[in-house]
Amino acid sequence: MCGIAGIYNFRSGSPVARAMIELMTRTLSHRGPDSQGVHVDREIGLGHRRLSILDLNDRGSQPMHSTDGRYSIVYNGEVYNYLELRKDLESKGHLFRTETDTEVVLALYEKEGVDCLKRLNGMFAVAIFDSVDRTLFIARDRMGIKPLYYACIPEGFAFASEAKALLASHTVSARVHPPSIDTYMRFGYVPGEQTLFEGVYKLLPGHWAKVTPNGLTISTYWDIPYAPNCVRSVEDTAEELRTLLLDAMRIHMRSDVPVGVFLS
Repeated sequence: MCGIAGIYNFRSGSPVARAMIELMTRTLSHRGPDSQGVHVDREIGLGHRRLSILDLNDRGSQPMHSTDGRYSIVYNGEVYNYLELRKDLESKGHLFRTETDTEVVLALYEKEGVDCLKRLNGMFAVAIFDSVDRTLFIARDRMGIKPLYYACIPEGFAFASEAKALLASHTVSARVHPPSIDTYMRFGYVPGEQTLFEGVYKLLPGHWAKVTPNGLTISTYWDIPYAPNCVRSVEDTAEELRTLLLDAMRIHMRSDVPVGVFLS
């Protein structure tokens, strides 16, 4: 896993302090022990802690920027069909500088915008800043495997892989949200978008958000479809499930480091 964090002072336009982003990412060092990266451009600051899985050299480090410098990305996760997506983008003339899935996600967003999410097969939490439109885009994978928290702060907007990184920025209060305590004691976690902290929220699975100088917009891009097939036999259903599981295992094996399996 990796860790991402950022602040966008869209309300005030005040420059983001580099030291603040470094402090946020430092709290996520356990998520990415291999390297740390920070990008600050006036009112936007992006931070990343890297656990190297694909393209292990420095060219795969983040924040990563598009060739023309317009877009900057911080990304946590893995898109398993990145090779197929890369091949499609190369057929349309895109030139890649790395072997990472991060660059594929960035290039796909350049080409298709929000619609790129429909083509990603994987687990991810991603943030992309458009330096021309001054727009911050964040998204979370369909099932919410990778975490992403956010808060609306006095000067704008903050996000991170873990709530404690938001608290480390000193722009977010550690004040507890009392109703969430009861919920946590009942279920062992806080469901939905709420968290234990007032003003700190989870971006829900299958959702994306955009932050512009005009404010925050959140939207759903995927939900579980319910379309039972009552005609299909048990044998056919079992065979389809087996095929899907084998395909998932095959595509999960893509890695430049050793792969392990946990059994329980």
